Amino acid sequence: MARRLLLVLVAGGAACSFDWTSLDPRLGDAGGGGEATTSATDSGGSTASVGGGGSAASGGGSGGSGGSGGSGSGGAAAGGGGSSTIEVSYLATVADCLLDGVPDPDACAAAQAVGHLTVDLDATNMMQPAYGFFRFEPDGQLAGHTVLAAELRFTVGDAVGSDSDQTGELYRVQDFVRSDLFSAPPPSLVGGVIGMNQGAVVAGTVVTWPISVGSVLPNVPLCFSLQPVTINGVDYYNLLGASPPRLVVTLAP
Repeated sequence: MARRLLLVLVAGGAACSFDWTSLDPRLGDAGGGGEATTSATDSGGSTASVGGGGSAASGGGSGGSGGSGGSGSGGAAAGGGGSSTIEVSYLATVADCLLDGVPDPDACAAAQAVGHLTVDLDATNMMQPAYGFFRFEPDGQLAGHTVLAAELRFTVGDAVGSDSDQTGELYRVQDFVRSDLFSAPPPSLVGGVIGMNQGAVVAGTVVTWPISVGSVLPNVPLCFSLQPVTINGVDYYNLLGASPPRLVVTLAP
């Protein structure tokens, strides 16, 4: 349902010789970057504020329970006590698609609804696949912390035909920046698929893939590809969409 007809004008003699079969080689683990926001959530145990409790009954009854802790700066909200964790979220710095044999992310974007990218085995109704490519940039906020969990989140767009019977598969690829996509797609790393296809999705579905905590390091970019498994491709929001791809990292305090 997410197929789109693309008219690509190729200047004479500007053929691309990249071997696109190198996209499917199998890769390793994952991780990510971009603009980060942090939030810490107290998981239970800090002292409740006394002012929030009810007054004690005159007969000696105990006072009411205290209110929960106030919110901290930078979006961190303290909860009701115990040990805490820190959640750091990074928007992708690159979120684009490429048509097979056409190293031009702008051309692929022009064929989609604004704010969307496609992952489709038949993106042009001519059995021409389209692949998604993503870059995330974890920063120094991770330094000195143990990474407890990390996952990538992609949101299915709201354009007509964005829904699909398959999510695609996640691969780790070599480090790249967006300008590299105008020359050739980054090849997959050795190790194979790191995020399996998750089946049918509809508009607004948030698709999550856990990635290896060992791959998430301070100031080390992480790059990925989503590869199609169906001709009824899926369209995700890109950086111009309502909910761009992001890497979410949970840290020990």
